[in-house]
Amino acid sequence: MSLNAFDGPRVCVVVLNYNGREDTLACLNALAVMRPKPWDIGVVTVCDNGSTDGSVETFAAWARDRGLDMLHRHGPHPEPPPSGFRGLALVRNDGNLGFAAGCNPGLRLGLAMGADFLWLLNNDARPEPAALAALLEHADDSVILGSSVVHAHDPRRVQAAGGCFYNPLTTVLTPHLGGERLEQAMNSEGEPELDYVYGASMFLPRTLLERVGLLCEEYFLYYEELDLCRRAKRAGISLRWCRGSVVRHAGGSSVRREGQALACYHENLSTLVYTRAHHPGLLPLTAIIRLAGKTAALSSRGEWRLLGPLVQAYVDFFIGRLGRPGRRGRRRLS
Repeated sequence: MSLNAFDGPRVCVVVLNYNGREDTLACLNALAVMRPKPWDIGVVTVCDNGSTDGSVETFAAWARDRGLDMLHRHGPHPEPPPSGFRGLALVRNDGNLGFAAGCNPGLRLGLAMGADFLWLLNNDARPEPAALAALLEHADDSVILGSSVVHAHDPRRVQAAGGCFYNPLTTVLTPHLGGERLEQAMNSEGEPELDYVYGASMFLPRTLLERVGLLCEEYFLYYEELDLCRRAKRAGISLRWCRGSVVRHAGGSSVRREGQALACYHENLSTLVYTRAHHPGLLPLTAIIRLAGKTAALSSRGEWRLLGPLVQAYVDFFIGRLGRPGRRGRRRLS
């Protein structure tokens, strides 16, 4: 079946890979047993951030073994696929660009192929077979949908039901129904007023990206989904929880790939970048509260080596030394 023969909405799934071959393969295998299969109604796009673990060759072989067409493109502005293409698209980026800059070429490819919806999916996420069908059932041009994200090691427990709440003063985030039993969460009443959709599974209408733009590339790791959702809400886009879309999520893959020091650095740098962009009046107080809280938390756990990356994030932010944070941070903190 070609895209031209499909009457429903077209979907582009975007998955970012960086030396996460096994995680991404497991994600692709989960997509392969879905109904409908994503490549029957669109394209699955894996954006690779310069992996050195043989990921590219492995994904190509995976597609060949399943009789899927394979499309090779290069970021940051990949050439559109031929009309009616369905299968696996692999977009190679020039190095580890971080999450936002790594995913944006895939989003551009999806928009160029005429996708009506774009599904941002973490590579350590495992959607249940009915997850996409549930998203399509509730899809709307004026809504970002979040899935029922559960723990991979304990799928009976909710990691985040649709998304999270965020306190811009204290920078504390609270997952909606986090830790609840999935059965109880499904039976909860009312619609939550989410501050952002959980980034492990975000179902985006193309109209959103056309109105507010792609992921902000000032964020190397963390806060890109919060930034996008903040812009979306200002543009009149709603954030909703799609209960029937269940996604298992391991979590912590960014820390495993980048290391604790770099993850700590980027988390705190991104917090400051986000606060300056969306809550500038709170920046002085928020910066002090977070620095004090993080210092106390790290010290109480004996994680003294992470105090350096924390302080460095503040120094770099306030002297304006941002640039491509991943490369600079890696040299200094590794």
